Amino acid sequence: MDRLGELNDGTPSVKVGPKNPLSPALVFGLDSKLFLKGSEEAASWAAIGAEGAHTDEVETRSVWRGGAKPGKKHEHKGEACAECAAGEDMVVDEKVVPIPRAELEAALAKVGREVYRVKGIVRFPADSKLGYETYVLNWAFGRHTLTRIEGLDDAAHLAGVGIRLTVMGEQWEVRQRAKRFAEVLGAQVA
Repeated sequence: MDRLGELNDGTPSVKVGPKNPLSPALVFGLDSKLFLKGSEEAASWAAIGAEGAHTDEVETRSVWRGGAKPGKKHEHKGEACAECAAGEDMVVDEKVVPIPRAELEAALAKVGREVYRVKGIVRFPADSKLGYETYVLNWAFGRHTLTRIEGLDDAAHLAGVGIRLTVMGEQWEVRQRAKRFAEVLGAQVA
């Protein structure tokens, strides 16, 4: 712990063990700037991700091919909606166009150090009744894992989806990197 503190004294450290397990809220919502704030804010995990939270250090972009545009869905209150009129929430094509695994891995190799994480759903061609298999991609700093999730092969909310990824990284750099990444994959960016 002392050596880690010497390497980077500005990063908070959390001791965990059998009697003090790591909280998922801490792992998935950690914002290092939060520890610099007063105890009233640090005590409130609701501040993470809420309006006015200190998440300016990481930017995210969606990269997708096929299916509905990723993002927050909205509700209608009896009014005409320009987004729906433009078809932005509609499934573009119900036919899944899977991506070859080698093509995805080549694109990931070119992501760049400004990107910290790439996570999401990828469908690879397969000799199955659907013609593809669904995997969860978890890429971080040049390494990745692909986990087969058979239950997502015919999930209704993924109709038409070939790729649906979230790209996370350095503020002001991710948009450009995600755009290049999407171009290589024949995908779109949101």
